[in-house]
Amino acid sequence: MSGAKPWRQKGTGRARAGYKSSPIWRGGGVVFGPKPRDYSKKVGKSVRRLAFRKALSERINAGDVLTIDKFVVSELKTKAFVDLLKKQTDAKRVLIVSDSFDEKTYKSARNVKPVKLSTAADVNTEQLLAFQKILVTQKALEKLAERTVAESTRMNEPHDIIKTASLTEKSTLMSEKQNKYVFRVSPKANKIQIKNAIERLFQKTVVDVNTCNYAGKEKRLRGPLGRRPRWKKAIVTLKEGDKIELV
Repeated sequence: MSGAKPWRQKGTGRARAGYKSSPIWRGGGVVFGPKPRDYSKKVGKSVRRLAFRKALSERINAGDVLTIDKFVVSELKTKAFVDLLKKQTDAKRVLIVSDSFDEKTYKSARNVKPVKLSTAADVNTEQLLAFQKILVTQKALEKLAERTVAESTRMNEPHDIIKTASLTEKSTLMSEKQNKYVFRVSPKANKIQIKNAIERLFQKTVVDVNTCNYAGKEKRLRGPLGRRPRWKKAIVTLKEGDKIELV
């Protein structure tokens, strides 16, 4: 596309024209041309987990999920893989989920395009919905159940809830004068979980728990800007006479 002036500015009797690539000319530029943009959206972790749990439960309720003890091919042949698959189901598009696959099974399934092998740790929501039947081994079913459980219910151990103790000057004065202790805890933990975790860790009686959520600070280093992960602080009040030695 030329940027040259089609004729001189004056003396021709024609309207002045600046350049040949003007949109009003044939073969010129486009006035409002396409502007490519990314329409993808970032989906939160809790939403992804909810979609995965919903998709898995719907397929189970529809009777599309079949459980087997194990899925192992005896010899490295595509025919052996197909014969083993036909013993389980007659569906053409099948998703096979296991905790792991050996090399024979992986290589025997390479030429069977309508069938996909996936581990319980890697299978996603799209794969759960894209196949007619889903074969799941017993060990893989246990791992899938763990993935569908919310993170807040998985925090059974005290160390998953209580991260670190605050040893600042202010927190030290609070512990000495008010019998209150400050801890950095998991953002997903609630007050009941924090209370139980403190009592299990230090064998003390907790009277009250106050929490405060903090947004992550903005990163100011070189490179793309972002924010650090959010965190939660818990102020724990112990029964009179109980003490925690943090140092």
